[in-house]
Amino acid sequence: MKILLQSGNFVQKDHQSLSNADHFPWVSITLVEAKRGGFSSSKRQTDFINLIDIVCSSGKNTDQQLYLKTFLAIAEKLQWNLYLEADDEGNENVIIERMH
Repeated sequence: MKILLQSGNFVQKDHQSLSNADHFPWVSITLVEAKRGGFSSSKRQTDFINLIDIVCSSGKNTDQQLYLKTFLAIAEKLQWNLYLEADDEGNENVIIERMH
């Protein structure tokens, strides 16, 4: 949560959810402890987070590179990988490579 908030692009909604700041494109973020690939939101605080679910706009007027740059930087700070749930070819859990 701290790393996401430090970016200045998100505002905290509750103990596990964030949304976009006014200057950032629409996004909904949920921090969860996934078990066996599944997760759901919870009213209780979780000390162990192993998945950050990110849902963002795919509209034509949305700068997708801004999303990628932002979330790759966060993944790097966490020493995590950033995954695309599915690509246009139907591949699932595609690792998004670092931008140089």
